[in-house]
Amino acid sequence: MSVVAPANPLATLEVVLRQLLAEHRALLGAVEAHEVALRTYSLDRIEKAARDQDLARQKINATETRRRQLTHQLARQHKLLTPPTLSKLGELYPARAAALKAIRADLADVASKICHKSSLTTRVAQSVLGHVNATLRLVASAAAGPSPYTRRGDASLPSGRMGVLNAVA
Repeated sequence: MSVVAPANPLATLEVVLRQLLAEHRALLGAVEAHEVALRTYSLDRIEKAARDQDLARQKINATETRRRQLTHQLARQHKLLTPPTLSKLGELYPARAAALKAIRADLADVASKICHKSSLTTRVAQSVLGHVNATLRLVASAAAGPSPYTRRGDASLPSGRMGVLNAVA
């Protein structure tokens, strides 16, 4: 899909910011789908959600590069030493200040949701992998043959070191 860019760099920046917002929303959807897939242990859905996340991140990187180019162009146009923030652009263009602040607020909201959902997904993934790891270790110890028992009556796992005093004679 090709978007015809307006001649005005600020108008082009607004279009790019809206594209950036759309890509962040797509990333949020992929992160939510990944969380649901992890909770249901659906490997196909986990892989699809991971691919969707990677695709959304690549699109965000490309759009972010375009945004940086436009902010540098605006900085040169206004003879600023540093690239302007959206607040600074709102001061320079008071007629567009409300639209820029709205886009900034929407981006911040979506970014915080992505951050929150990502941390939840990370915790779910860690617990799932912890259970899988414990199960694999238990299966590996059972496949290795009979194992010595500790004083507590637990079978020691192959990776754990057992001291002489813990072994049952």
